Amino acid sequence: MNTDILKNNAANSREIDTDSLKIYGNCLEFKDTVIQLSNVSLVANSLLSTPKFPLWSIAALVLGFACLFLKVGAIIVFGLFLLCGGGCAIYVWDQQVEREKQLKKLVIATNSGQTFSILFERGEFLDAVIGTLKEIIAHPGHHSDIIINIKDNTIAPGGSVIDSVNEINSIGGRR
Repeated sequence: MNTDILKNNAANSREIDTDSLKIYGNCLEFKDTVIQLSNVSLVANSLLSTPKFPLWSIAALVLGFACLFLKVGAIIVFGLFLLCGGGCAIYVWDQQVEREKQLKKLVIATNSGQTFSILFERGEFLDAVIGTLKEIIAHPGHHSDIIINIKDNTIAPGGSVIDSVNEINSIGGRR
């Protein structure tokens, strides 16, 4: 499988932060975007890239430790600040790495080369979402209205969007 499309290309890539996806018929909707599922060329899951280790924190720790051996009070205090700063940077980096180990990313690539990335907290739920998208793309004639709640990790049938639009038009009159 050619995974070049999974690499981040800033010009053609959007990272989407959304609580839900809506699928109705051949359309996938999230936030301000609608994708025609027949134009999707790739749906895949991907791990997030690990944040770079803050190398400056090692230098701060070494310099801070060296400052502790000097007998000047201000330099010892400066050394303590360096030790705290370097230690905090490493702690924050470690917490970020642990969080990103759990996150997975849904990558949707269209025939035009545009890619969309959506973050998921649980990999098992992402697998279920990919299975759902696979079924919808594989059976394009089957009309389905589905709401994928990313926040609560649920997939549920949605109300028919077309019926809602027809209902609004019948109340407001013909246009």
